[in-house]
Amino acid sequence: MIARERHWIRNHTKLVDMLSQAMAASRFDGREERLMTDTDMDLSEPEDEEDDYELAQLTEDGGIRDLALGDWARNRILDGFWISPGDQWWGHVQSDHPFDQVYAVHPCPWAVEEDESLEGERVSAVDEERPKLATVQEAIPPSHPLCEQTFRAFQKQMRIVLLPAMKNIVRRVVIECGADGVDPAIRAARMNLEDVMKELRDEAIWFDGVDWLERRRNARREHVARDEASSDHHSTSSSSGSSKSSDGSSTATSPVLSSTRIQTIYSTQVQR
Repeated sequence: MIARERHWIRNHTKLVDMLSQAMAASRFDGREERLMTDTDMDLSEPEDEEDDYELAQLTEDGGIRDLALGDWARNRILDGFWISPGDQWWGHVQSDHPFDQVYAVHPCPWAVEEDESLEGERVSAVDEERPKLATVQEAIPPSHPLCEQTFRAFQKQMRIVLLPAMKNIVRRVVIECGADGVDPAIRAARMNLEDVMKELRDEAIWFDGVDWLERRRNARREHVARDEASSDHHSTSSSSGSSKSSDGSSTATSPVLSSTRIQTIYSTQVQR
């Protein structure tokens, strides 16, 4: 099982790259210290492979593994695949779930760098579908202990990614309720998960220092302007239709006038 865990980590995370960087930095620091104490040291002397292996073991157990799992979880979240590996392990998500029909929408697609496709072409973040099929079909960790580690890493990275936006949601609710004289706790209690997701789709939520009251006033002005433009278009269409109707039939009269005229004629006949 340990061999399977190591195989999964080395194939699905950046552990190998992180280990090589950590070992290179450690060797550089060690040589620098020895050079300070021994000025006659030969810099071309090869490193001991056994020492490298022990250093790799110590480095992997010293936190590089956690960094690699955290990087894996963060890339999974940023790709738009928010399904926890723990839910997949316990079967809370079916393997035949139609992920190809549920796409992730980035709130700020213009802030995402373009990816390079297999053909070497640059693919825009707006045009590319997320999450990627490779992310969705990626194998989960092979053992429960490793899956539990990835689950904790997923929770930690999800909190790091969403916490700034969630703080801005709270700030927006407090500011708008303060201006309206409403208890923000009541409004927050009435929000469901779909309301929170709607807020997270707003790109302004992901930026600090937004003037929410001014933004709301601008939104209301735009809404009023759209309504006025729509009503003007409707009245213009109605008057145009009325003019065409009057030109087409000269004997047409108003229903109110017709009823009054009929009533007058009926009263005259009764008096006679």
